[in-house]
Amino acid sequence: MNTPIDTNAWSGPTSGPRYGNAYEDNTSTSLVTEQHSTQTDSHPQRMPSPGDYRPPIVWNESNKTESGPDTVHHQETVHTSYETSNAYQYAGTRLGNQDPTPYNAYAPTHTPTPQVAETAAAETAATTAAATEAALPPKWEEKRKPSKARLLLRFLQFLGAVGSLGFAAGASPFAGISPPLASVACFYFLFAVAIVSFLWAGFHLGHYVYRRLAHGAKMNRPAMTGLDTLLAILWGVGVIVEVTKYPCPPGGFNHWCDFYNVSIFWGFLSFALFIAAAVWDVVGACLSRK
Repeated sequence: MNTPIDTNAWSGPTSGPRYGNAYEDNTSTSLVTEQHSTQTDSHPQRMPSPGDYRPPIVWNESNKTESGPDTVHHQETVHTSYETSNAYQYAGTRLGNQDPTPYNAYAPTHTPTPQVAETAAAETAATTAAATEAALPPKWEEKRKPSKARLLLRFLQFLGAVGSLGFAAGASPFAGISPPLASVACFYFLFAVAIVSFLWAGFHLGHYVYRRLAHGAKMNRPAMTGLDTLLAILWGVGVIVEVTKYPCPPGGFNHWCDFYNVSIFWGFLSFALFIAAAVWDVVGACLSRK
């Protein structure tokens, strides 16, 4: 059996090695045929090697890789799959951080329409404005300022309570006698009502100043209406009883009656003022419900 050592690979009618050219597609077939004819003519036939039965080789000139006929389709499939799932095919572009599989690098990007973007921005701005408005204290508006007319009403109530209480308390010290009335129950009753009215009207004056300076909230309207109505009733009952049952002539009892009658005048004024306050509260409550 001949070996490559015993045989000159460059001898023969063709140029190049007789054992095949790596750049020719039919080298294996011609080599096997030439070796078979040579061995038949001059030497005994040798046992064929597994390399003699290799299928024709297809060379890819781009990368000089060997691929048989069975692997061509596989390479095309792999190449196609590689193109659609290459992690770097959009590197360095505006699509570099997006999923490359379902999109084309040259296709237009999926951006929201201007109307959708403007609507989303408007909704976000409205939500932010609402949250900011809820977190901040209430805005001081002109309509939220306390009423000056109600302030004047409370000031007159304060004066009426002071006048009724002052003249009733100063009658006896000025005249030097005790109350010359058949019953002093109603007299001291109005004395107590005047004290309560003085405190209530003074509280409203202080609350007005608090609302002006510290932007405080309004008082509870039902409670305010109820107390104004109660004081109006008490003042009305007291002054009417004193005028009808316990009259006192002017200048009588060393001018004690003069103080007494002036005290009743301030009592009637307080009665009228608290009626006006109660009506004001009721009307204001009805208007606020509309």
